[in-house]
Amino acid sequence: MRNQEYNGWTNWETWNVALWIDNEEVIYKESRKLTRRRSHDRYFASSVECFCNEIYPNGTPDMKDEIEMDNVNYQEIADAWREEYELENE
Repeated sequence: MRNQEYNGWTNWETWNVALWIDNEEVIYKESRKLTRRRSHDRYFASSVECFCNEIYPNGTPDMKDEIEMDNVNYQEIADAWREEYELENE
């Protein structure tokens, strides 16, 4: 378990999930659709968590096992996606 900040993210697990999603074109486009539909929902972070766990039920290819997904800060990913969406739509 890595509980220290990593590349500006809460931890390695959060950075790793965000990196995989942003670098897989099809998954990235789906994350943008989710953000467009749900970013103003107060439960958006829960939607992001469900999305990530659906895409990577056993963790990303870089993770040792699915337990590492428990360390992901989904609120941080949701906030980053929301911020990116708002910047794109100014």
